Amino acid sequence: MKVYISNYLSKSISILDYSTLELEKEILLEENIHPHHFCIDKKQNIIYIPSAINGILYVVDMETDKIIDTVSIGGNLSQIVRCNDELFISNEDSNSIY
Repeated sequence: MKVYISNYLSKSISILDYSTLELEKEILLEENIHPHHFCIDKKQNIIYIPSAINGILYVVDMETDKIIDTVSIGGNLSQIVRCNDELFISNEDSNSIY
């Protein structure tokens, strides 16, 4: 089992081994991605990362650690959750959910 930790200031996602809590890997993200919350899709092996900085949802391949897609939503994206194969993302600017 693995533990995934978002690092807002260093713009990265740390992956730790659950039993030892040792760092296995760090996914370094692009300049404007400051991960606060994220959602993992284990079936597709991807991470969804909403950016509060530029209002873009980033899709990262967990095998390659590369961004494979982006969706421009706008606003101050914050929380994200996946339910029944749908993503729900909160926008703190408009108090709305996408």
